[in-house]
Amino acid sequence: MYLFDSVTYNVSNIIIISYRYALFHLRFVISLKMNMEETECAKNVEEYMNTRDPEPLTLPNDARWDIYVTAIYGSTDIVFVRLVGESYSDQLRTFETALEVEFRKEKKEEIAEDIICVAHVEGLFHRVKVIAVEDDKIKCIFLDHGDAAILNREQLRPLDSEINRKLPYQAFNVSLHGLGEVADNPTGVSVLSNWTHGRSCVAEPIFRYGENSIQLVLYDTSGEVDININEEIMQQICNNMRKTRSCRA
Repeated sequence: MYLFDSVTYNVSNIIIISYRYALFHLRFVISLKMNMEETECAKNVEEYMNTRDPEPLTLPNDARWDIYVTAIYGSTDIVFVRLVGESYSDQLRTFETALEVEFRKEKKEEIAEDIICVAHVEGLFHRVKVIAVEDDKIKCIFLDHGDAAILNREQLRPLDSEINRKLPYQAFNVSLHGLGEVADNPTGVSVLSNWTHGRSCVAEPIFRYGENSIQLVLYDTSGEVDININEEIMQQICNNMRKTRSCRA
């Protein structure tokens, strides 16, 4: 899991856009149906299916989700998570094995902005999108984890669109319910990181109005009693505020 400051948050805007890219085009195709013949509409649907991006991630209808917090961008309103389970993390693990095979292939295509690549980082293989190229410094976002990094050309290979479409991008943006007024408080971000670093947790979805407006309540269920992480964050923030006031008095 990675913590990012407010400057790096600009990168998250790009990844949010990328998740909405396929959905936007699908809505566009559906709207054409009102003004086009059926055959023309079918042609546009086929063109949509031939784009480089996979279909949007289908979220579970369950009351609670198993998740892994993968990136925090300086706020409890800008948190990236991915789902844990047979239909999600297990499939991602299999997919990343296929990415290794793709990385080993010789590719003549140049690394350029806006292309999807396989990245080899610390012995693992990930799906990334190139967002900027500055000499040998390639700025990338990890489409299945939500974090960002600067890589070199030797770490990247262009990913075939057909392979890319086999699995939806796994990371998506959420905010923590009930913490909107203190979302940018450094204590809250730190507490969230401490509770979720290196382990999965349980999430209760409160609102599901799109990938960029899902609100979650997080729980640590590893002990005998479930702990509401959102409440723990708020409690720590309040405690720090009381200490600050006492120091000033």
